Amino acid sequence: MKPIVIYKSKTGFTEKYGQWIAEELRCKSLPLKKAKQENLQDYNLIIYGGGIYAGIIVGLKEMKKLLSALPNKNLVVYCTGATPLEMTEKIAEVKKVNLKDYERSNIPFYYFLSGLNYERMGFFSRIIMKLMSSQLEKELNQSGTENSKVPEKSFDLSDRKYIEPLVRYVKWLTHHSHISYIIYTSIIIHVTRIYEIC
Repeated sequence: MKPIVIYKSKTGFTEKYGQWIAEELRCKSLPLKKAKQENLQDYNLIIYGGGIYAGIIVGLKEMKKLLSALPNKNLVVYCTGATPLEMTEKIAEVKKVNLKDYERSNIPFYYFLSGLNYERMGFFSRIIMKLMSSQLEKELNQSGTENSKVPEKSFDLSDRKYIEPLVRYVKWLTHHSHISYIIYTSIIIHVTRIYEIC
């Protein structure tokens, strides 16, 4: 099982997490726009990451379209955002909106807390963020979060520890895939020898 990390990052958080994941798995990472020039046939596992904007995981639709032409590829999705981890219903809604019913049972999904970087946001992103701030503050209040005020300045809550479940899963998948390959190869060799004897 050969993995690759592909991401679409507008303000840097998703890219940072993608690089951390690639370091742990000792694999390649690259932005989505460069992935279109990459020979993805060489990889069995695609780990895709995108930031959340208005509930949508940026670039995921484009990534899935790219993979539709490549059969037998495993996909893992991670997304980054400023929504507190305790707002599990909100995070579950992101998964529901971005993955279809059959995809939710087949595609592992991970949410990583990141932050906000107003300096790297585009003009329209800043406007959308301002419009969504009041709604987010209302949801934070309802969830019982102590500090329900959306910060007016940039902040970064990214932490390498958040990638641990994803890394463990991919290593487990890679390990079991390797064992299956060894068993399959052993069976083929054994059957071939029996055929030669006969």
